[in-house]
Amino acid sequence: MPFLDLICLANARKRSERCVAGLRADAGGWIRLVSRAEHGEFTYAQRNLGEAGEPQNFDLIRVEVLVPRPTPGQPENCLVGNSSWKLLQRPASSEMWPILASQLRPEDVIFGSGSASLALVKPQRVRFLHEVIGSKKRARAWWRSISGRYRTSSTPRSRC
Repeated sequence: MPFLDLICLANARKRSERCVAGLRADAGGWIRLVSRAEHGEFTYAQRNLGEAGEPQNFDLIRVEVLVPRPTPGQPENCLVGNSSWKLLQRPASSEMWPILASQLRPEDVIFGSGSASLALVKPQRVRFLHEVIGSKKRARAWWRSISGRYRTSSTPRSRC
């Protein structure tokens, strides 16, 4: 699996760098890209798309993927090679929508109740707001589900 196209659905903070994950454009499911760094994070230079900057949500990007590197909590992990990442489309064309729709799950599969560590969910009663933490303003989402209330993490680290 030398090069793989994916729809970027996460470019999240991980330690002082970033974590990138998304759906394979060949409908092969979720993939979390990991580097050789201790925690699998990517520097800006590693995830740089040239003039396009870094991956954004719904970008279609091409990445060299070497081998699967699953862990017990993150079965979608795959080790990437040293080749430059390439932006194919920003945003991905509507031809990719069926792939997104095929992965939409009920909200009860999140937070440890599903078989994967990544999920695309359609929550009910979503509210977006900004919080000020120290000197930083952060966007947050709150929602309710059958199993309780949730919000996006208020800490700067992501569990991507």
